[in-house]
Amino acid sequence: MKESITDKTVLVTGASSGIGRELALQLARAGNFVIAVGRDSHRLSHLQQADPARIHPLPLDLGDENASRQLQQALKGVTDHLDLLLMSAGCCEYVDGIDWEPALFERVMRGNFFTAVNSISACLPLLSAASGRPQIVGLSSLSTEVGLPRAEAYGASKAALHYLLDALRLDLSHRGIDVTVVRPGFIRTPLTANNDFPMPFMMGADEAAQRIIQAVSRRQRTVIFPKRLWLPLWLANKLPTLWYRWIGPKLTRENSI
Repeated sequence: MKESITDKTVLVTGASSGIGRELALQLARAGNFVIAVGRDSHRLSHLQQADPARIHPLPLDLGDENASRQLQQALKGVTDHLDLLLMSAGCCEYVDGIDWEPALFERVMRGNFFTAVNSISACLPLLSAASGRPQIVGLSSLSTEVGLPRAEAYGASKAALHYLLDALRLDLSHRGIDVTVVRPGFIRTPLTANNDFPMPFMMGADEAAQRIIQAVSRRQRTVIFPKRLWLPLWLANKLPTLWYRWIGPKLTRENSI
């Protein structure tokens, strides 16, 4: 029997689309009360229609500098505790050429890193109020395994998130709050639909959500999938000269022109 999560109060960020939306739907179907946070109020309203009693939409831009306070205020009228914070909000922009746009890096860091910082800041008091053993889950990426072409901003933001969660795991251990880092590969979502390069071992958002929920129910520290994409990236990390001198440069946009 597959592991699941049920009878919990869960907050899912990035619930407007992609993995976040699938997580919200599957968790609601399993009998959880899901607070679905996202920027698109129309999509959140449509999501709620799938299960009005178990899905509570909360339109909010978690990248806003006042997001932590806004989220904390909004949650006061919804719940007095959280069993699970599941952070799937994110964005992706690629760097082209050597004429860098610092604003691009700021946008990506805000979308992938500061959304998590704001979510954790607002939700920690509610997680601490849970009667059981609460859990924080964040979606990093397999892109953090090794440097990849054009991924300077995206990879750096996901690496920052990964480190944040690893360090947080230590500081929250005495408070009985578990932390899980999820590192997926290419998932079929509106974000990846804009990619103009090959994406090996692409996985559907529904399957990705299933894997995440099963791993979270087992309270794994790190979740990696698909393994057949992770393995070559792991090898590249262990053989840096081969990757950075010979293989990686052949994948750059300049080399393909």
